[in-house]
Amino acid sequence: MKYLVYTSGTTGVAKGVMLTERNICSDVHYGLTCSHLYSVGLSVLPYHHTYEAVVNILGSMHNHATLCINQNMREIVKDMQLFHPEYTFLVPAIAQFMVNTFRKNIKQQGREEQFERAVFASKSIRKIGIDIRRLVFKSVHEVFGGNMKKILCGGAYAPPELGEFFTSIGLVFCIGYGITECSPLVAGNPDGDCTPDTVGFALDCLELKLDSPNEEGIGEIIVKGDTVMKGYYKNPEATAEAIKDGWFYTGDYGKFNSTGHLMITGRKKNIIVLDNGKNVYPEEIENYIEPIDYIEEVVVRGVKNDQGVDYELMAEVYLGEETDHTEVEIFADIWQNMKELPSYKQIRKVVIRQDPFPKTTTNKIRRTV
Repeated sequence: MKYLVYTSGTTGVAKGVMLTERNICSDVHYGLTCSHLYSVGLSVLPYHHTYEAVVNILGSMHNHATLCINQNMREIVKDMQLFHPEYTFLVPAIAQFMVNTFRKNIKQQGREEQFERAVFASKSIRKIGIDIRRLVFKSVHEVFGGNMKKILCGGAYAPPELGEFFTSIGLVFCIGYGITECSPLVAGNPDGDCTPDTVGFALDCLELKLDSPNEEGIGEIIVKGDTVMKGYYKNPEATAEAIKDGWFYTGDYGKFNSTGHLMITGRKKNIIVLDNGKNVYPEEIENYIEPIDYIEEVVVRGVKNDQGVDYELMAEVYLGEETDHTEVEIFADIWQNMKELPSYKQIRKVVIRQDPFPKTTTNKIRRTV
């Protein structure tokens, strides 16, 4: 064993993950064959998390890149303009905050229609092989330091709208999928094939398949190969439960699209089973709510009946400084975004929080708190 790291424990008690030198070296090597890193990067995330420690820090060192250190999250824009990085690794919450801040600013300036017209025009011109995004959105690129080429995103579920936004302004937005027990990288979108609604393909050193997929093709993601951990530290019971016949059961659910890209649908422990037998993945529903610009955070939960069984869905939202929206107004906006979904996936109740949700050190919401 070379590395003992504890899981963030968003859905349960944290366990010590034992990673070997082979695990870590395989993760770095095959990760870099999936996605190229440039000469100057910006380090933002906490070092005790494998996503930053292995994929970014060790990946950048192996690539002989200069890695600049962000002072703190409040200084991230300032540091981008100081160091002029070409790439950075972010979790979806940070990327979403950047997008929400940008959209709020252009809304306050009355430039929403101007921005959308620019996106439409640049997208149309790209169809004939002319890319003017970095010129049209030069002021946005200057916020990122002027040299930013690629944002690599992982660590939690990333809504497709994030990738679509960054792509529209001329930044490559590569979404990957990983879990601490796999050192952590499992799959990634390769250079030249970054699709915003998927996490790409498994690393070349791994086998990946779905266990017991349902009629929608959704099953638990299981992995076998060089990046899978040795086991949980002094916890043989948990190890035996997680690794069966060499396959690591991730606890994440997903499906493959028509081109073979892996799509994450949600965490096994987060699934809401309704009284009609339908399974709902809250992350999928939250994906429809998060684009509402005045909603900063959202968690979808089940509403229980007298028998303790979930029979409908509710959305708990945090609006930040926005306090002039009522639950009725929020419900109407949510319904507008979700009206095409089947009735059992519809939100029936909205609750406004006064404080942000409690989070892990990588800014993931602790759903069980």
